[in-house]
Amino acid sequence: MSRSAQLLRLAFALALLWPVLALAGYVSSGMQVVRLAADEGWIGATMADAGMNLHMIDWVLYWANFVAPGFVMLLIALFLLRARRVRRANRTSQLRLRYQDRTTVALRPGMTVLEALRAARIPHASVCGGRGRCSTCRVHIDTGGEHLPAPPA
Repeated sequence: MSRSAQLLRLAFALALLWPVLALAGYVSSGMQVVRLAADEGWIGATMADAGMNLHMIDWVLYWANFVAPGFVMLLIALFLLRARRVRRANRTSQLRLRYQDRTTVALRPGMTVLEALRAARIPHASVCGGRGRCSTCRVHIDTGGEHLPAPPA
């Protein structure tokens, strides 16, 4: 086995184990805190050592009640804006691809033929594994070829 293959396997093992070990440490620490919290005086002593008071805890809980729903609303807004952008791009798409069985597929600017067919859930063979680099996706352009950009190198 070559040196690069060995390094690749090591990198894969680290990438796989790192989150698992991090989660195991998190769970282990949580279990330790649960055991320590069973002692009645531990929470009060920890708060006193950290210089915490009830006003600070109220402040944290007050803001935590706003941050979590705010984060959820931001995520919803992100997905809604993305869906709106995709819908607008589909509506304003000028290019149409007519497949063998006369199914028409809309092409967004910058999309490859293979990406358009897969987005429309039309099965299409690709020797390149879907990267649009092989000659399997050759197409015949009936009309409008003069409006297409030159192919990249």
